[in-house]
Amino acid sequence: MTKRIKKHVRERGKIKLSKYFQVLKEGQKVVVDKVSKISEKRYRGVVGTILGKQGNAYIIKIKQGNKIKKIIIKPMYLKKLELNNFDNPKINKQ
Repeated sequence: MTKRIKKHVRERGKIKLSKYFQVLKEGQKVVVDKVSKISEKRYRGVVGTILGKQGNAYIIKIKQGNKIKKIIIKPMYLKKLELNNFDNPKINKQ
């Protein structure tokens, strides 16, 4: 029997304002949130690098197969990525 994963009551529904207004720097590694409402499912959970800002959104460079793509995405759907001593990706929970 599989265990059903549920979100905590306070994590459901509204997006936190701190996540909406988070500031990210150029060259920083980020992960596209898996539970985001992005229409393209292929971009969910992908690691990318921030190239710049366009309005309120960020331009992110990702690699998909042999191609390098640029996507424009709002900061509420991004998570900062930290690399520890062994270069294993570790998602920063905020």
